[in-house]
Amino acid sequence: MASEAQDVLNKYLVRLQKNVWFRRVLGGLIVLALAGWCGYSVWELWPRSYTLRITGGDILGNRHKLATVLRQEAAKRSINLVIEPISGSFAALEAVDKGELDLAIIQGGLDVHLPNVRHVTAIMPEVVHLLVRPEIKDIKDLKGKVINMGSKEGGTRIVAQTVLNFSQLEHGVDYAETNFSSEKLTALPPRKMPDAIFVLSTLPSFLVEHLIKHYGYQMMELPFPASLSLRFGWVANATILSYTYSVNPPIPAKDIKALGVNMFMVANAKCPPAAVADLLEVLFSVGMETSLRQKLDPKLVTTPSGFPISEGTTAYLKRQDPVFSEKTWKKVQGIFGLVMSLASGFLVITRWLMGAGSTREEADREFKRYLGEVAALERELTRLEGSGGADEAALAALAQKADTLYATGIERYTKMKMGDPNLMTRFLLAMQETRGRIERAQEHLEPKAAV
Repeated sequence: MASEAQDVLNKYLVRLQKNVWFRRVLGGLIVLALAGWCGYSVWELWPRSYTLRITGGDILGNRHKLATVLRQEAAKRSINLVIEPISGSFAALEAVDKGELDLAIIQGGLDVHLPNVRHVTAIMPEVVHLLVRPEIKDIKDLKGKVINMGSKEGGTRIVAQTVLNFSQLEHGVDYAETNFSSEKLTALPPRKMPDAIFVLSTLPSFLVEHLIKHYGYQMMELPFPASLSLRFGWVANATILSYTYSVNPPIPAKDIKALGVNMFMVANAKCPPAAVADLLEVLFSVGMETSLRQKLDPKLVTTPSGFPISEGTTAYLKRQDPVFSEKTWKKVQGIFGLVMSLASGFLVITRWLMGAGSTREEADREFKRYLGEVAALERELTRLEGSGGADEAALAALAQKADTLYATGIERYTKMKMGDPNLMTRFLLAMQETRGRIERAQEHLEPKAAV
């Protein structure tokens, strides 16, 4: 059954191959497909620009400053970043999830799951600053005080609640909460300022420095960051060096332990992967390092944020692979094999589209047919001679047929390979004999009587 099916398929393919119209249409479609593929490849390689919307949180925060520096450096790579300040990491995440923003720089430690948010990279750790009035000396002194914990839509509030709960201070019972943003906080008169303020920022924080210099706040050391890091994966140990915010008086007076929380960049799921990959190269470039006066470590890219990895991040990581690694060499070998296979397939298709070439069997069958035509000429000549109708016109017609057949045989022989080379010899001998008979018959015709 398999051989019969193969024979039917071969016959069908041969019929299609002999159909000139079908070959032309199929060849045209293949050319169009190849042209489209080449055009797409050129389009992918063509330099392009992107306009992306990003937020770095409050205008007074260090994340906003980072976004501003990133915008300046990204412009050199044809990436236009439009910065939209938003108060709070939760609000920023919701905007990214809805597609209102393409990118956001947020804090870590947010236990939230949004379907359209993707992890781009971890950037650097931020430090939890707890600023207090001078009379507050210990974490227990916060009992009965007013504490600003940042926007209700922000991640700083999550960190502050974690610290206060760990200190056994109950919300609404042991302390009162305010939720002023950085902008509103700096606009308050001194008499309305809270007793304590939580600020999450990289070092140094311009907001912290402003609050210390203009409102007289002190910095309190948290005695338990290591214990918190054992309970929460997003907490890391950090240190605030002495004299970071003031020399006289020294603030802090000594190196103090603090909570560290990773800062992340996230993107909308539909953000172009090529744009994200280019932006990561900008983020970890020498230009950013020079502008920030701080080196960003590209090894932090894969630090988990709780969101799925962006396609752009995957593309960036692949760009960082060594050019001549074993993986790359295997890929080159695979591509070479693919190219050779495509080239072989292209040659086979091209030959098929050009029409069936004369195989040895087909050539033999063709010349056997020519021998049959020679035999037909011989029979026609014998009939004319036997009936006495071998006149000049009839013999001339036979001679013309013989000459045409001879020329066709010679021409076809130059374009094909014979399976049985004796066929050509037999054809030439037969043609020689037939043409000789026709010539002799023409010579024996009685001359026409003169008028």
